[in-house]
Amino acid sequence: MQNKLDEMLAHMAHAHQQVARVLDAEREVNVRMAELMHEMPDLMPQFADAQGLLDGSASVNAGIVAYLSGLADLQEMIADSISHLVKELAVADEE
Repeated sequence: MQNKLDEMLAHMAHAHQQVARVLDAEREVNVRMAELMHEMPDLMPQFADAQGLLDGSASVNAGIVAYLSGLADLQEMIADSISHLVKELAVADEE
């Protein structure tokens, strides 16, 4: 029983590691997008219209929201996995 739990824990750890890598890549994209937005002039931007500026800002905001949502999902997955493992370990200890 302990071997199965160890294998399960190893697989979940690997899955969580992969999700964390994806989130790190998303973070890098969001950081670069924010840096680009920061480099834009505050006064008198040279856009054909204000819609381009609004679209860029909306894109950065959407990326940040997606990243934070992904972090929340990862935290929830880890919490669920740990709670299941603790329950299994408690049952294994009773046996």
